[in-house]
Amino acid sequence: MATDEAWEQLARRTASRCVFAELEAVNAATDRLARKLESGEELTSEDLARFRRSLRALQAVVEGEVTAVVDGTDPYERAFGHVPYGVFCDYLGVSLEQLAALEREGTR
Repeated sequence: MATDEAWEQLARRTASRCVFAELEAVNAATDRLARKLESGEELTSEDLARFRRSLRALQAVVEGEVTAVVDGTDPYERAFGHVPYGVFCDYLGVSLEQLAALEREGTR
């Protein structure tokens, strides 16, 4: 039977592998985005969606796996509540320009 220490080591190794796997996806998506920006090549909505998915996947690993091995830490519950600005604007009944203006006013 495995000891608590052995289970913790297994959890840490598993979390580490998950973090590195998701980090590779983030790096690939970031590289693609940066190269297209620098070269002047057209960015597509799929490029941006791939980048966002990779970030969310990494965050999901941190919140779901890494927090499990850190004493005194709970997953950040709101970490998965991503709402696109367009959807948020529709919900508020304002345009994206109005939302940006409100944000600028709030940072003064």
